[in-house]
Amino acid sequence: SPIQRDLMVEPFKEEEIYSVVWAWGNDKGLGPDELNFRFIKHFWNEDPQHISHFRPISLIGCVYKIIAKILSNRLSKVLNHLVDERQSTFVKGRQLLYGVLIASEVVEEARRLKKSCLVFKVDFEKAYD
Repeated sequence: SPIQRDLMVEPFKEEEIYSVVWAWGNDKGLGPDELNFRFIKHFWNEDPQHISHFRPISLIGCVYKIIAKILSNRLSKVLNHLVDERQSTFVKGRQLLYGVLIASEVVEEARRLKKSCLVFKVDFEKAYD
């Protein structure tokens, strides 16, 4: 929908960034840049007024995680509307075992009614590559 589309493409809000940064542990996110969330939290309230106040280092490790988490949070708000209700995994509030449980109930019902039943399971190799 247009509302969902707009939610996904609007500029990041400071509140979104703040909630993601403070949700991570201080020592998480240490990557090749050797920066962690403690570093970002430490300088959160700094207001550099001169270019010399910025350190010329790469923040890609933590910054990437912040951006990815904000996008993930936004996507989770619209995912239930995009993914069919029969898809039972990889959506918050749905469980992998739902599909297994439903299949088991169908087989048991066929047995109880003494009817034939065919079960067909497909596992696509490298489906997520």
